[in-house]
Amino acid sequence: MLYASYEMKKKGIKISPRFHKSDWGNLNLKGKTSDWIKAVEIFDDRMKGRFFEQIQLLEQNPNRDVGIFAGFAIMSLDCLLIETIEQFINGRLRTGQGMDEKSFFDFFQRSDKLKSFFNNQTKATVFYQQIRCGLLHQAQTKGKSIIHIREKPMLEWIDNENPRNGLKIQRRKFHEEVLRIYENYCEQLRNERNMNLKGKFKRKMESIINQK
Repeated sequence: MLYASYEMKKKGIKISPRFHKSDWGNLNLKGKTSDWIKAVEIFDDRMKGRFFEQIQLLEQNPNRDVGIFAGFAIMSLDCLLIETIEQFINGRLRTGQGMDEKSFFDFFQRSDKLKSFFNNQTKATVFYQQIRCGLLHQAQTKGKSIIHIREKPMLEWIDNENPRNGLKIQRRKFHEEVLRIYENYCEQLRNERNMNLKGKFKRKMESIINQK
């Protein structure tokens, strides 16, 4: 028991399912490619453990009464993912400061499918206000917006002439697009030439680690 306590103290708090604070602290991120690969591995393990695998468990719940009605929980996690990924990409310690709505628009521009639908800030703000804020503040969507799993397009406007009336979101297809953006970001981090992107990533990740 004493040895276990010593090992726990030595390793530090867990920052992901497989890694501890000391695993990050042991990295040399001033140029070693192998350590950068490990840094992305730690980040990926953290993101999957906190978000992506939780969504998978909800979606694939063998009790289909649970799985079918997991849309609000899944979309809420996707909204957290969008903000988190954007913070890492831009090296921001938090969103806020008038950047909340813009962060969603910026995220949508990272996907051809999302960019073509949310082709201006006003449309992205509809998502932010009716989906993100509705779910995270009132535990419900606002306006006429709905979340569904029917075999329809990923995104549709309730009224094409007036996007402010709300939108329909096919949650599985939407989540797949969020996952695709995330995986593309991880791949960019593994590229040894993306030093600016890596610097912003390191700033955000270390702000998290240093709080532990």
